Amino acid sequence: MKRSGWTAALGVLAIGCASGQGAASGGQHPAGTADRVAAARLTVEFEAPDSAIARDLTAYARAGVARIEDFFGSPFPLDVTLIVLPDREAFDAYAAEHWGMPATECWMVGAAATQSLVLVSPRHWSADCDHDPSDAGHVRDIVVHELVHVYHMQNNPSHEFEGAEEVAWFTEGLATFVSGQLETGHADRAREAVAAGAAPSRLADAWSGPYRYGVAGSLARFFHDVVGHEAFPDLLKATTQAELLAPLGMTEDEVLDAWKEWVRRGSPYRDPRSQRRRGEREQGGVVRGSSLSGHSGFRRERSSRGYVDREK
Repeated sequence: MKRSGWTAALGVLAIGCASGQGAASGGQHPAGTADRVAAARLTVEFEAPDSAIARDLTAYARAGVARIEDFFGSPFPLDVTLIVLPDREAFDAYAAEHWGMPATECWMVGAAATQSLVLVSPRHWSADCDHDPSDAGHVRDIVVHELVHVYHMQNNPSHEFEGAEEVAWFTEGLATFVSGQLETGHADRAREAVAAGAAPSRLADAWSGPYRYGVAGSLARFFHDVVGHEAFPDLLKATTQAELLAPLGMTEDEVLDAWKEWVRRGSPYRDPRSQRRRGEREQGGVVRGSSLSGHSGFRRERSSRGYVDREK
């Protein structure tokens, strides 16, 4: 199978495979026990040495599926299989067979495809490579982060992010934001980047450098605040920067300037054009054309589904 488009993610690779091909179907899966979580349309496959770990991973994945579906208000369109490979050698063999990849590095502990999430067993993770297997929150966050990639792929027209390199920063930022990592591990990084003069000058650069998780995640949340929660899922369909920017009604430079001010202020986004229009209306002015209205910040609860923005 030819290698599909992919982007590095939190020491994990997000690898797009055409619908139902590659990781989700065909090829060799571990021969061990399979645990099916029917309500979540989730199958977990693992070998005997990982039986105990698989129970935890199943719980993380099940909670992650629920979190993601609750956030976006719709279920995963396709089933998902979580495959736990017993060691690095097995992961390398799997990656070579399905994606044509060479031997992986130690920080690469998993891969997300259209219908699957493949992990090296946490028994073989190393804190020296930024992955502490004893940190349950870290393990959970990686699982949920990658499940966001799976959901994104399933709802993107390409299903594999081929040709969507222009919005790779959004792919990673979305996963950081929706998984809860922005709050739990990177909340201050965007502010630090702006204060240090290290904020990106292009959106494409948001996913680069030491601040990338905080910056990309913060930008994804900014897009959420601008377009509003109900319209935000539509951005999953974007494959170009123009498609991402269109709902905001802003240029790239305007987005980056407004985002930096939003980060500095640490408060919900307010569109200055909306505020100007309100002043004109109060003075009897006439405003023509359409533009964005101001939106409140991230909604902690959504009455129809009881959504909470962070796992406790």
